[in-house]
Amino acid sequence: MNISKPSLGEATLPYPSAASIEPIWYTAEQTTLGGTTRQDIMSRKYKYAMSWDYMSAEDFTNLENVVNTLSAVTFIYGKWPQCSNGILVIPKLSERTLKSGVGDVFWSSVKLECIEVNSRI
Repeated sequence: MNISKPSLGEATLPYPSAASIEPIWYTAEQTTLGGTTRQDIMSRKYKYAMSWDYMSAEDFTNLENVVNTLSAVTFIYGKWPQCSNGILVIPKLSERTLKSGVGDVFWSSVKLECIEVNSRI
């Protein structure tokens, strides 16, 4: 199976150095007078986190342009079935840490988190 590179909006990203997917549950939990615990699940979403040890200046600029729109964008990554067909996310970009290079040719360490807009429940 050939897994394509992740994409966020118009930006095609390089393969990440590390990636994780975390379920986020929004719940209300109560304990009754009889001691029974009850839990109401209001929604469930996923948070997708990716990091790059070395991302080129050009790739970072493309990613930053998408994140700076401050709106929901489509995220696609074939590695995870939850988003392989594209989902709306709110992206959050970390600070940019210079790793090597000078002038216009340099690489940075970057982290990206994307939280789904719509609930899966």
